[in-house]
Amino acid sequence: MSDSLATLEQTTVSGGHENNGAGSLAKSNKQVNSPLNSQPLQPPFGLSWPQATLALTTFRRNHTLHFPFVTVKEDTTAEYLYKEKPFLFRAIMLVASPLPRTRVVKMKRNTLAYLGYRMLVEEEKTLDLLQGLLVVAAWAHTCYIDEGQVTNLAFLGLGYAHKLGITQMSSSSPEQVNSNNQSGTSGLTEKMRQEVKAHSLDEQCCLLGLYCILSVISTKQSRSNPFDLAYIDICCNNIAASQSATSSLALEHLVRFIEMSERLSKGFGEPHERTLSRPYAFLLEGNGRRFRADLERLAEVATRNDPASNHQIFQLYHQYTLVRLYEPAVMVADHPDEGVAPFVYLLICLRNCLDAIRSFFDLLLSSPAEDILKRSIVTTDQAAFVMVLAARLLLIDAPGWDPKAARQTLDLSVVLGKIQAHIEKAEAQHTKEMQEFAAVAGDTLSEEEKAEDSTLGELATKTRLLKEWYETRLEGEHADKMPSMHCFSMEARDGETGEGMTRLGGLLNDIAWNFRPFGW
Repeated sequence: MSDSLATLEQTTVSGGHENNGAGSLAKSNKQVNSPLNSQPLQPPFGLSWPQATLALTTFRRNHTLHFPFVTVKEDTTAEYLYKEKPFLFRAIMLVASPLPRTRVVKMKRNTLAYLGYRMLVEEEKTLDLLQGLLVVAAWAHTCYIDEGQVTNLAFLGLGYAHKLGITQMSSSSPEQVNSNNQSGTSGLTEKMRQEVKAHSLDEQCCLLGLYCILSVISTKQSRSNPFDLAYIDICCNNIAASQSATSSLALEHLVRFIEMSERLSKGFGEPHERTLSRPYAFLLEGNGRRFRADLERLAEVATRNDPASNHQIFQLYHQYTLVRLYEPAVMVADHPDEGVAPFVYLLICLRNCLDAIRSFFDLLLSSPAEDILKRSIVTTDQAAFVMVLAARLLLIDAPGWDPKAARQTLDLSVVLGKIQAHIEKAEAQHTKEMQEFAAVAGDTLSEEEKAEDSTLGELATKTRLLKEWYETRLEGEHADKMPSMHCFSMEARDGETGEGMTRLGGLLNDIAWNFRPFGW
């Protein structure tokens, strides 16, 4: 096999020539584990060991709080992790090393090539690959991986989890299956519980992390999560009962919030049969009150039993889910031509939505600015959703709804300005962290590297543009309140037609997730 990957990994960060050949990729894994290698072990990507140790510490302290499904023990050194789990090590270095954009992009390419070779060419079966894949997918937005690639990674992870056997129960004899069918679900549930216990806690954590990632993607793409909920529940209960780590309860409650979000999506109806009035009917039939009561109980339990460091994450998820709950009322009020008659309950829902939006923004602005880059895929899109829905709510002109009073209650222009400043503060902090990280290895950042575009810079720009768009609509007294969704259709995927395609989710389609209707 070729020796070129060792050279590649040392030159990736410094801008050397990339060679992602299969032979060089194979050599990388052998180099880590080979006792015959007399050269001192060096970390990949041109990092030093002090830098790798700092990145691992950052991941433990800051990242796992937002995605507790892949953890590294406190006594595990960077060198040991590199030897035992080389791909997880690479994934952590990719998402937790504060580096300029060009370096991160090169690390990303190398990491994905390494994953592809070990998983698809060598066909290795190891939890290391699945754990690393989850880390990359969870923080893909911080390392310039687009949403299409995140979808690829998530479903690759699903297929790989099937290959590892952690999504499957052992086959039953026909007599056992018939017996279970005749006696209801109790026999099947007990069998599932016994079978899940055969998997390690790390495997079950991976399964839950994959479930959460697929849930977020499925919601945005108006699809159903492919996982069986009963199986997920048993894994969740096993981990919560194990008390193997302080993150067990946080993990359980995060999964429960995801389950509530999926319950809401199902209540709104299957995407292919969903109409404007169907989700609103979910509220009218009393489901909305029951859902909110269950959500309030979950939020109370989560903030009572979890460490204080997790409270804000769950409080934000609580308010975000409430905003989603009342989204159908906003859609109905914003489309009077659809013939859904407004009445008192609609106005109550609009006010409840406004209250949840205000609470969400208060929590968001009280959170540390540096948390923005630490948030995982599970929560990172929530702010964009709430901001855009707030703009729509405050521009509604429906019978009985007083938009001027609503805008006095929530001055969205001021809030968006504060959020933009919050993001810019995070960007300044990230630049400082990049300089400190470079100094650990005795390096400095060039002026070109300091001036490179970043994820945070792009986010601040999008927030500013949303603010300008909203203010322009206010000056026009609600004229052209929202751009037509037909003007911003996405290219169809294979097997899809362009008409009525709702790729990026929910009731708002693209508008609530990627700011795409604004032409950004």
